[in-house]
Parts: sequence; structure tokens; C-alpha cells
Amino acid sequence: AGSEVKHTLRELDIPGLYQVVYHPQLAIPHRIHIKYNNMNIAGCPMEVVVSDPAVGRDVCATGLGLYQSRAGRVTHFVIETAGRPAQEFDVVITGPQGAAVPVRCYQQKDGNLMAEFTAASTGVYKIDVLQGSRPVRGSPYHCQVFDATKVKIESLAANSVSVNENISFKLLRKNAGFAELDVTVRSPLGQDLPLSVRSIGDDTDLIELCPSLPGNYCFHITYGGDSIPDSPLTFTVVESGVARAWGPGLSRALLDSTAKFFVSCTGIGGPQRPDVVLDGPEGTMVKCNVMKANNEGEYEVTYMPPKVGVYDVRISSNGKPIAGSPFRVYVVCVDKVRLIGDSTTGRLPLSVHTPTRLTFDISHAGPGDLVAECKGPHNSTLPVPIETPTPDRLQVLLTPRTPGPHTLHLTYGGFTLPYSPISCLAEGGTGGVRVILTGKGLAGAVCNQQAEFTIDGTQAGPG
Repeated sequence: AGSEVKHTLRELDIPGLYQVVYHPQLAIPHRIHIKYNNMNIAGCPMEVVVSDPAVGRDVCATGLGLYQSRAGRVTHFVIETAGRPAQEFDVVITGPQGAAVPVRCYQQKDGNLMAEFTAASTGVYKIDVLQGSRPVRGSPYHCQVFDATKVKIESLAANSVSVNENISFKLLRKNAGFAELDVTVRSPLGQDLPLSVRSIGDDTDLIELCPSLPGNYCFHITYGGDSIPDSPLTFTVVESGVARAWGPGLSRALLDSTAKFFVSCTGIGGPQRPDVVLDGPEGTMVKCNVMKANNEGEYEVTYMPPKVGVYDVRISSNGKPIAGSPFRVYVVCVDKVRLIGDSTTGRLPLSVHTPTRLTFDISHAGPGDLVAECKGPHNSTLPVPIETPTPDRLQVLLTPRTPGPHTLHLTYGGFTLPYSPISCLAEGGTGGVRVILTGKGLAGAVCNQQAEFTIDGTQAGPG
């Protein structure tokens, strides 16, 4: 579940032979990383299945879902009943804010119970598994819920560097929960390389690599086994003294707005000022302003595209194209992304467990992708699928799971839409579970003895 297991490494009498001793505490699969000179050996990481010796003999709960889960996805674990009737067992799950989490239990053919639940947001969830009024062995459990989509890349100055110049960037894991971070990098020769991953503060890691060869270096980043949104991340490494270019203006730009990128000609003999030509749609020629930047040998290039569409940026130094030229730039107009049929000035009404479709007209917006992110109560994330009914129309599908305020963030071509974020309010619907009942007292009771069950109305709204 992302936690490190204590172990010892012993050198045996035979030269070059080592023994590793570890004591697993959880009955879940364990991943073993064995590195030599800071690189994984062949076959690593390997996975070892750790079983509970009590399974089949005593009442217990097993499964990775007791310890780790992905936000917004169904997670399950198994209650080994040891032949006891299902009515004896109860499961209570409490979220980070103290709210009860709905649980469904299914009896399997072998007599055991499979419990399923969905954690809406990241954090630590408490799982109580009870037999009668007593907790089973190991209960309560604490499940770490994570979300790899919350891991962000920061301080990414340039995707192009010179040989022996450090590649470095930060990974921010705030609000992503606790899980195992794994970063690997592959060289232009197809080899995995050692790199530095070190913590520099709360939920922040610094990734560093010093490349020794020119070419493309590809970083794969996973969190809890899931790729983060910006993975894989590719850096282009050029020979020292070779011109290179970087910056957002080499890939995307806004209509009638200034776009910018940088060109480095450090170490190049002869005239150092780069030649930049920008070709637009329908033969449009765009003027580029090339100015000296703060660092010696570096230049800042700005331009203002007059039309939406695809542009080519051609950069040459000393009469030769630099690495990566021509660069393909997608120019969009976010003002032309029109929401059809709904006002963006007020609060958008939604209904719990009922799909709401928002249709967008992008016929005059230029080539880009619409990206939507919806935040619900307690900073939970609502999955937002996007459909393409026609080439000029996009549909955003919102299906809230809980009542309360939601916020919809929208970008097109990497730029925020003018009316984003959109405020939404989800009202409780008739199709969703709003009042949650848990406890043994719902399944049975004994005469003249107190029976208990819990009524959770935190998601039912006022009443």
C-alpha cells in the first residue's frame, strides 16, 4: 500500500552472494525493488504474494482494499467468515471528514463475503469489520486513498537542454493522497538510467538527471501504479554549442495574443542571432520579434497570430535548421468556444445520479482539445467524460454523486475558457441513496437486549 517494509541485507560466505530478510505485516502483494549501482536488476520490480495464515481457519478480512484504494473507483475486500452466517458481520467505513461511506456486501459461493465501496476523495479511511459487536482480528483497518491525477509537474523551465546540463523538475503530490511514487527514464539508446529522486518538502519531490548523450530522454512517472497526467515526459538533449528552442509559444497560442518562446545560440561561432519564420494557415506570414534575453546567447521571440489554425515555426542558426524545426503550433480562440443553450452567468442546476449534458460549439475556435475537471463537496473529483457527436460539437457529461456545490473548470487548447469556472449546484434526486443506514441492528435483534444501527443523513440535505 505504498509503505516501506523494514529489511536487512546480509553478505554470505560466498563472495557476491547476499541474503535479504524482511517481515511483511500485511497480507497483500508486495513489490520488491533490487538495484545495483542505483539501477533495477533484470526482473525487478518483482511482486510477491503475501498470504494470511489464518485464512480458512479463523474469521478475518483480507485484500488490498483494506489498505489502499483509488479515488472514484470501486474497491473491494473479502471477509473470511469461517463458515459463520453472513448476518453476524457488519462493515462500517468512515471517510476523512467523518462521513459514513456506503458499503455493499455480497455473499460468494464459498460462503465468504465480498465488500465493495467507493472513496470519493483522497485521504485515510477507517474500515471497521465487526462480527457481532466485536471487531475481527486486525480491525479497524486504515485505507490510504490516492489519486494519481492530482500529481502535478512544476518548475519545468525547458524541454530542451544541452549535454551535461541538468534536467530537473518538481513533482507536487499535495491532495494526491499517499502512494508509491515511481520515476524511470529511458535514454536515446533505449537503456534505463539512474536518476535522483529526493524529497525537498511536504509532498514535493525533486527529479534530476545529468544527460551525457544527445537525443530524447523519456521520463515515465507513476503514482500508486497509475501514470500521472503529464507522463510520459520527453526532454530533447542537444550537443553543447548547438542551437535549441523551448517555450509554450512553440506548441500553442491564443488568437490576437502575444505568444513567446526562447532560442539559445550559446557557443555557436559566427553570427548568433537566429532566423525565425512563422507560416500560418492559407499562406499567412506572421512577423516575429527577436530580442536578446537576460542570459548571454539567448533570445526571446514573440509573435501575435492573426488567425486560428495550424502554424509552422521555422528556426535556423548559421543557415541551418535547429533541432526540432519546424515546430507545429496550434492557435485557438477561446472566445469562440460557445456553450449552447445554457447561461454561464448563474449557477447551473444539476440532479444527483442524473446525467446533464453541456454542448459546446467549437466550429470557429481552432484546433484544440476540450478538458473538463469538476470539483464536488469536500474537494472530491467527479469524472467528466467528453463526447464528440459531430466534428464541430463537443458534449460534457456531468453526473454528480452527492448533493451540494460543484465547480466545473474548462480549458480549450490548454487555455482557460472565459466563463470558467462554472458554478453548479447538485440537488438530491430520487434515484440516489441519500440517507445511509448501517449497523447490526438492521439485520437482527434479541428480545430484551439493546440493538443499534446508525442513520447517516449528512448527504440528504436539510430536513
